[in-house]
Amino acid sequence: MRERVTVGDHAFVVTSHRVLSFGPGEGDEPRFRAVDRPNVVAVRIETHDPLRLLGWAGIFGVVGTVLLLIGLSIDFGGLVPGVGAGPAAEALRVVTDALSALLAAFGRLLVWTGTVVVLAGVAVFVTYVRGRHERLVVAVDGETNLTAPRPTDPDRTVYTLERAIEDAPPVHRAGLVGVHIDGTDRHRPGASR
Repeated sequence: MRERVTVGDHAFVVTSHRVLSFGPGEGDEPRFRAVDRPNVVAVRIETHDPLRLLGWAGIFGVVGTVLLLIGLSIDFGGLVPGVGAGPAAEALRVVTDALSALLAAFGRLLVWTGTVVVLAGVAVFVTYVRGRHERLVVAVDGETNLTAPRPTDPDRTVYTLERAIEDAPPVHRAGLVGVHIDGTDRHRPGASR
């Protein structure tokens, strides 16, 4: 075992040839995985966020703002022209007053709708921010990545795993223990020093 890193309920063990991942195994997910060290391409902290929610928050914010601006900047009740004096003017005035009141109500409806849509955008944005979470990811070439929750010290954890994975494994040659480059055996009595 070269290195062991524990992150919550998860653990990563780096051996001379593999990276082992131990975890609680949620759902159909296995509790243990082994990956050959050469297949590990990166160790990093990734932020997983529901980008679709961010898009909806932006759309709601823009549409609500446009509705608010239109509703507040245009006097819809004043769009109806006034009626002059005369015998038919009184009947026409009743119609124009009703149309003016209807258009003024439409303007207020735009303001209220814009306000509700902007508030919905804010609520969706808050949901987006709360839904974001960081994870420790050991990226594996050609396989599913190994993941764990965000460690308490992410920079140190990433550095430790990267160092353990990238270091070349130590070379042990059976039968050559104690034999040096000059061919002498330093542990044998009477050997030259």
